[in-house]
Amino acid sequence: ASAAAASAAALVLYTKPGCCLCDGLRETLEVVMRGDSGVAVSPELASLGGGVETRDVSTNDAWAARHAMEVPVLALSFRAEGEGDGEEEEEEEVELPRPSPRLAPARLALRLSADV
Repeated sequence: ASAAAASAAALVLYTKPGCCLCDGLRETLEVVMRGDSGVAVSPELASLGGGVETRDVSTNDAWAARHAMEVPVLALSFRAEGEGDGEEEEEEEVELPRPSPRLAPARLALRLSADV
C-alpha cells in the first residue's frame, strides 16, 4: 500500500445461524483475542486489536456462495482506503487454515499466531 492508502487488517469469522461449530469457535476466538488464553500471541495477531468480525453468510449472497457449505471459515481481511475523494475501501481476504472448532484457547492462540 502507498503512504496515501492506509491498510488495516481484521480477523473475520464466517458463520451461519444454528451452526454449533461456529458458535464454539467464536467463543474460543473471543477468549484468545481478549488475551485470556494463557499464552502470548504473536505481534501480528496482537496487532489485529483483539476483535473478531463475525459475518453471517445467510445475510449476503456473495458470502453464501463462497462459504455456506464450509462454515466456520476464518480469514484475514485487509482493507485499503481509497486515495482520493469518493473512493471506496478495497477489501482483500486471505483464508486461514481451518482450526478445529474444539481447540482449547491456548492451542488456538498458538495456531493463529503461526498462521497470521
